[in-house]
Amino acid sequence: MFLHCSSNATSSTFVPGWFATKADALDTKFSAKPNGNVLAPDAQSRKIKVALLLDTSNSMDGLIDQAKAQLWSIVNELSAAQAGSIAPDLQIALYHYGNIGLQAEKGFIQQVTPFTTNLDLISEKLFALGTNGGEEYCGQAIYTSLKDLDWGKERADYKTIFIAGNESFAQGNVAPGVAINLAKQQDVFVNAIFCGDQQTGLSDGWNAPLQAAVGAFMNIDSDQKTAYIATPYDQQIDDLNAKLNDTYVWYGTEGQKNFANMNTQDMNAAQYGQSNTVDRAMMKSSRLYNSRNDSWDLVDKVSVDPGFDVSTVSAANLPEEMRKMSKAEQQAYVLQKQSQRAAITKQIADLGKVRGAFIAKEKEKAGDHGSLQDAILAAVHDQARSKGFTFPALAADVSAAPEPAFVPALVDFDYFMELAAEVKEVRKNRLVDFGTFLSMAKEPKTVILDARATEHFDAVHIKGAIHLDYSMFNLYDLARLIPDKNTRILIYCNNNFDTQSAAAFENVAKPAVREEIERTLVSKAGPMPRFTNAEVLKLDPKSYSGVEMDSKKTLALNIHTFINLYGYGYTNVYELSQLVSPSDPRLELEGKSIPAEWRVKP
Repeated sequence: MFLHCSSNATSSTFVPGWFATKADALDTKFSAKPNGNVLAPDAQSRKIKVALLLDTSNSMDGLIDQAKAQLWSIVNELSAAQAGSIAPDLQIALYHYGNIGLQAEKGFIQQVTPFTTNLDLISEKLFALGTNGGEEYCGQAIYTSLKDLDWGKERADYKTIFIAGNESFAQGNVAPGVAINLAKQQDVFVNAIFCGDQQTGLSDGWNAPLQAAVGAFMNIDSDQKTAYIATPYDQQIDDLNAKLNDTYVWYGTEGQKNFANMNTQDMNAAQYGQSNTVDRAMMKSSRLYNSRNDSWDLVDKVSVDPGFDVSTVSAANLPEEMRKMSKAEQQAYVLQKQSQRAAITKQIADLGKVRGAFIAKEKEKAGDHGSLQDAILAAVHDQARSKGFTFPALAADVSAAPEPAFVPALVDFDYFMELAAEVKEVRKNRLVDFGTFLSMAKEPKTVILDARATEHFDAVHIKGAIHLDYSMFNLYDLARLIPDKNTRILIYCNNNFDTQSAAAFENVAKPAVREEIERTLVSKAGPMPRFTNAEVLKLDPKSYSGVEMDSKKTLALNIHTFINLYGYGYTNVYELSQLVSPSDPRLELEGKSIPAEWRVKP
C-alpha cells in the first residue's frame, strides 16, 4: 500500500493508492497485514495498540503542533472501532527521538509513556514535548519501541507503529531492515510519515516499511496548520462538557491531582479552539474514557464496582463538600452524579454523531487531506480491517441528520419571581441606615460587597469593600470570594449616593474628583428620561448624573444583588437603605480616582 499527502504552498491533498517501482516489484496490492492473512475477530481480541514515535528535533515544531491539535480527533475515530461484537481497548505509547537533550548512548530516543489507556496522561506528556536539534535514528527508534513495549502475542490485536520525521530513514546504528524484520516477527505494522515532499521522502528511504510489505509510506506538510470545521453543534457540546466535569468526584491521595489534570488537558485542548475542545469532550463521553477513571473518580468507581461503599473513603480524601455529609448522603450524592453523567454523555454522543457527519461532508467538499491525522487514519482503517476491525460511520448521510435540537436557555423567569417574592419579605427587616451599615462593617464575619462594574469599582468604592461584578455571580466565584455562606454581607449600589443635589459635593475639593464620582456613581434612577435616546447620547458621560431622570421609578442593582445572593444560599444579607451624600464626613471612598485628600479640609 502507498499513501501519501502531497502539498504545496497553498493547499494539500491526500491521495491513497499503490506504489510501483519501474520493475513493478510492488504491483501486487499489499494486504495490510505483515503475514498476509485477514483475520476474523475472535473473543480474545480486544486491543488496538498504537505507538507514536515523534521527531522532536528543531524543525519539527509543526509536527508536534499537529499531534497536539489532532490527538482527540484521532482517538475519537479509534473509539468507533469494533471487532465483531467486541469494543476493543485502545492503548497508546509515546516516544520522541532526534532531540539533542536526550541521551546519545541511547540513540537520542526516549520513551515518554509505555502503553496506557490513560488518555489524560498521553495529552499531558504530549503537551510537555518541546523541540531541540539532534540526530534522528529512525531504525533505532523503531527497534527500541519494539523491544521496550509490551506488544503481547495476540495475533488478532491490531498493533502498529507510526514514526514521523524529516531526515534520512537510514541514519543511526540500527538499520531500518533489522527493525522492520523484528516488527514482522512481532506482528506489528510500521507506518512511516515523512514530513516533507514525496520525492525527498522516497529518496531518504521512508518507503522502507512499504517495500517490506509491513506498513505504509506517507508524506505530510508538517507546517500545515490544523483547519477545523465549525459546526452548529459545537457550542452545545462545549456547554455539556462543563456540566460533565461537574459530575467528577475525586477521591484518594492522588484523586485531586488527577481531577486537576483532567481540567488542565481541557485547557490544553482549548489552545486550538472550540472544535478541538469539542473533540476532547466527545472522547470523554466515549467508552475509552467514561468509566475508566475508577482509580480516582467515585462515579466511575461505583460504575465498575456497584458494591463499593463510598463511606469507606476517609474524609480527608474527599472533596470539601462531601466531608460533612452522612454516609447515606455521600452515597446518594455519588449516585446522583452518576445519573447526571449518564444523561450528559448520551447527549454528547448523540450530538457527536450528527456533528461527525457534518464535518465529513464539509471535508468532502473541500477535498483537503494532508495532515498527520489524515495520514494516521488512512493507514489505521486499512490495516485494522485486516484484523477484523470495522469502523461504523458516525452517520450515513448528513442531509438526513436533524437540525440541532432546540435547548431552552437556562432562564427561569417564574423561579426568579418566586424568589423575589420570598426575598421581599426577608428584605423588609434587612434595610439599614448608613450609621448601622458602618457599625456592622466593623464586626467579625462581615463584608461589604460591591457588585458594580469592575471599571466603576476600580475608580471609586466604599473603603474596605470587596468586589464581584454582578455579571460574574456564579457558584464558583461566590464560593471563592465568600467561602462561608453564613457571612453577613452588606450591599450598596449607585442608588445609595446623592449625585444630584446642590449640596452633594460642597465639601469635595477638586472638580475632577466630583466628575469621577458623578460618572462612576451615576444613579440608575428613572427608566423614563425626559431626553430622547439621541439626546442622551449627546450628553457628556463624565458629568451626567441622572438629574433629568424620573426619581420615582428606580432600577437599583441592590435589588438584583440581594435576590441572587439569597438564591445562591447567602441569606445573611443587609442592604444600605439611605441616600448618602459624598460630602458626608462618615463616608470614606477609595479607588484609583480618589486621592488621599479629596475633601475640603474643615
